[in-house]
Amino acid sequence: MSSSTRTTPTQTQRGQILGHYQAGTSIASISHLTGVKEKTIYGIIERYKKRGNVDVKPHTGRPSVVTPRGKRQILKDITNDPWHTVKQIAAVQPYSISESTVRRIAHSNE
Repeated sequence: MSSSTRTTPTQTQRGQILGHYQAGTSIASISHLTGVKEKTIYGIIERYKKRGNVDVKPHTGRPSVVTPRGKRQILKDITNDPWHTVKQIAAVQPYSISESTVRRIAHSNE
């Protein structure tokens, strides 16, 4: 399996791709001109045909319960007294969060 990175075309690139497509340029030529894979170009064109725009939909998912400020406070609590348990840190927060959330925040900043 090759180690390739996924890149999403920028809004400008998507606009260029659509412009080339509307001008009658072939998919292969558009791919060569923009450096974007043909499969991605087909997806952009299909999105334009279905929705009338080439914008990427916002990603779905559950929003975080903890704000960036809350994360900083949790990290500060851990730094100030590293002997407190995760349960104790979760209990003193101004909103209800689980122990696993505290653990996740602590480990994300190691």
